[in-house]
Amino acid sequence: MNRTLTGINRFYEMQLKSVGTQSATIDEVNEQTKKLAVQLQELNEVYAKMVEALKMKIA
Repeated sequence: MNRTLTGINRFYEMQLKSVGTQSATIDEVNEQTKKLAVQLQELNEVYAKMVEALKMKIA
């Protein structure tokens, strides 16, 4: 029984380490996603200015 409990304990330790690693990875992905969203917003603003300039040129 002691071996079984030791095995279960090791299994849970490995799972806990895995969850910790996954959590760090998820946090990193979330941060990168936020940065990407900001960059896309900036790019959209540039494109909006370009379209506006083209409209003025055509008119």
